[in-house]
Amino acid sequence: VDVVAPGSSIYSTYFDNKYEYQSGTSMASPIVAGVAALVKSAHPKWSGQEIIDQIIATADDIDEVNPYFAGKLGGGRVNAQAAVGDRFSGVRLNLVSYLIQDPNGDNDDEYEPNEVLNLYTTIKNYSGVQAVTAALTSNDPWITILNSTSDHGIIESHRSRTNLEKPYKIFIEPNIPADHKAVLHLEIRANGISAANERIDLTLASSWSRPHVFWHDESNQQVVGLMKDGRLLTVLDMDNNPPLYDGIYATIREPGGTFSPLERLSGTTGWTRPPDMDFDPNGNAHVIYSRNDPFPDEELFYTRYDVMSDSWTDELKLTSGADIVTINSVTGKNTYIAADSSGLRHVVWADQRSKPALYYTYHNGQAWQPETKIYDPNGPTIVPLALLDKKDGTRYLFFDLRPEGGGDKVTYFIKGSGSSWQEPNQLTTFAWQSPPVLIHDEIYLLFQEQCFDDLKLALFSGIDWVFLEKIMDNPFGTMCSCKASMTRADDGSFRLAYDRFDSDETWIRYVDWTVKTQDGWADPVTLNRFNTYLDHPKIEADFNLDDHILAKNWEPSGSGWYGNAKPAYLTTSSITADLLPPRPEVTDDGVTTTNPRRLHTEWSSSHPSGIHTYMYAVGTAPGSADVVDWTRFTGAISYTRSMENFPLLAGQDYYVSIQAHSNAVYTSSLGVSDGIIYLPGDFNHDGIVNLPDFAVFSRYWMETNCYAMSHCGDADFEPDGDVDLEDLAFFLAYWLKHY
Repeated sequence: VDVVAPGSSIYSTYFDNKYEYQSGTSMASPIVAGVAALVKSAHPKWSGQEIIDQIIATADDIDEVNPYFAGKLGGGRVNAQAAVGDRFSGVRLNLVSYLIQDPNGDNDDEYEPNEVLNLYTTIKNYSGVQAVTAALTSNDPWITILNSTSDHGIIESHRSRTNLEKPYKIFIEPNIPADHKAVLHLEIRANGISAANERIDLTLASSWSRPHVFWHDESNQQVVGLMKDGRLLTVLDMDNNPPLYDGIYATIREPGGTFSPLERLSGTTGWTRPPDMDFDPNGNAHVIYSRNDPFPDEELFYTRYDVMSDSWTDELKLTSGADIVTINSVTGKNTYIAADSSGLRHVVWADQRSKPALYYTYHNGQAWQPETKIYDPNGPTIVPLALLDKKDGTRYLFFDLRPEGGGDKVTYFIKGSGSSWQEPNQLTTFAWQSPPVLIHDEIYLLFQEQCFDDLKLALFSGIDWVFLEKIMDNPFGTMCSCKASMTRADDGSFRLAYDRFDSDETWIRYVDWTVKTQDGWADPVTLNRFNTYLDHPKIEADFNLDDHILAKNWEPSGSGWYGNAKPAYLTTSSITADLLPPRPEVTDDGVTTTNPRRLHTEWSSSHPSGIHTYMYAVGTAPGSADVVDWTRFTGAISYTRSMENFPLLAGQDYYVSIQAHSNAVYTSSLGVSDGIIYLPGDFNHDGIVNLPDFAVFSRYWMETNCYAMSHCGDADFEPDGDVDLEDLAFFLAYWLKHY
């Protein structure tokens, strides 16, 4: 990213001679183009590159009001008035990225007491060539900066450099409080004069692990539950990506922390919809989901985890000719199951085979019974919210009705017992509410009376919601479509996880966690770290009072957009070193490259369970992906990439970042190559271009059979398949300009 521009709620032209408010890069890009046109009109003799340099150099630094994107906004927000003025002659340096590793600790990327952290900072120069140094300071009493200065060397215009050889070192004091937030200040100097001051915020001694992505395929939704023996069962709806392909899968976390391999529960035809799960008194898990089989019908399927045999039953098709309503925006699913204390299994789903209605079937202990229609609203759309079964044998189905053609929703419940159902009853309806949840045989609801109000907790009386308490001020930011999950540990404490938007400008979701004890609700802890976007959390607390969250993890790409969501696991339980693959050892081919189109890297890692997947990215900073997006690599331990779509920039350092994922779910800390700089003409790779390089170039120039890079010796700079006068001109121009 070089610059940014406003792109949210922009009033602009639309179809059919209309004007409407629109958001996105389609709104921001024309603003930048317009600024470029203004600069060209004010300075008609400037070249295209001079116009670009002026726009970047005169942009406004807005990192402070966009902390999540600090260092990722290039020069900042375009400033048209400044851009059309005189040529920028000042100094513009920015911290664009930083990476922290704990090589003196256990390499788990957790910033723990008594560890010494390495802080790598990447500084980009938006002005003329500068000699750059920097100094790190902090007033925090819980950290000590052991190495506070760094020399980034000469940074050319529009290039970045990282202090890889001499990182800052930060010692964490042994008695630091949990989830402590530390603030660091980085002063950047150009030619010995202060040019910029940047802020770095860190969460130290976190009570939570970092997110561990345990399969690199898209997950639409997951359900999680604590088994009677203390194991954690997760059932996931995985999207249509090899090697898994679309389907319902399950994995079990053992008390020691290992996860079983993902096991497919559904058939191999058609796509699946998110599952629901419930446990019976004997500890068996019952799972329901829908699947297109045959297309286009969306039928209902069932499977069971049997505790005695420690295995899953074959999936069973429960319907014929059904048309399950597409995924609702409240819970992500439209099929629900409850296993009651008498051994009955109840299933309810929203079906639109003729018009939207609620259907029901149950298992009486011997066989599944014929389906029946339990409610037909005669028009409005039905959005099921929860099916909950209490120990006294009563069960409650909660759902919303949404009028045809729009309008406000209305929430209802239907009470059932045995195999019978009563008539619907209307409930108090709130602007935002989570799905009702059964905790210790009581039904609770998180809600906001109006969007952006306080977050409150209510208890179901059997007739309506009864207000219990205010939990906190509005936690969700500027959106009214967030997800929350709550449970209660054996010590009686409530545990709450929810996602939130930072603002409607960023569209980035965070996951926060809080706990209620005798002293009230604790301050929320934000679980996002390592450049992640988390949402849709599902929380469980185990018998040891440790919390476990399954969430969607959206990995950022180099463009700043977020790709498919991957299932991620976070926990307050200790993740021992033997569960983590070692940080990959990553090496480049030398210090410099003269090839503008290829990078080669090798790496290695290991784990007793085996390495399932490597993820790699290429960027201009350690850990960044601004050149090649994060990409899955299965089985390989080397990398050669054609860079034709991402031409390397002369004088720029490039880094390959690798993360290993074991078959036991957990991910390694980030391995980063030692960096390779593209220096056209440095044929002997000694970091300078001089007469020996000219001699090597002359030898390639004399070659008459230069038809491939291996024969051209990376001297075909154009490239056109030959080393000729044009390449000589390029080589001499670069040599004279830089050396």
